[in-house]
Amino acid sequence: MNNYDRIYAEIAKESEALALDSDLEPRLLLDLIMRIVDLEDQHRTKNVPRINQQIQEKILLFAQNKLRIEEE
Repeated sequence: MNNYDRIYAEIAKESEALALDSDLEPRLLLDLIMRIVDLEDQHRTKNVPRINQQIQEKILLFAQNKLRIEEE
């Protein structure tokens, strides 16, 4: 098992548990977390500009989408 698969499996397991406790869709939470992990990995190798802002934007968009879905 390569490093990515190991990280993915662990995050998927934790996403399931967190999603149950917080009424979130596990698949969507996993997607958000993996996007952040990917961004952090890119930053490590290529020094992504404004990384903290990009992460905050991803989290904010996730929260906005969650609220929009709840309102529908």
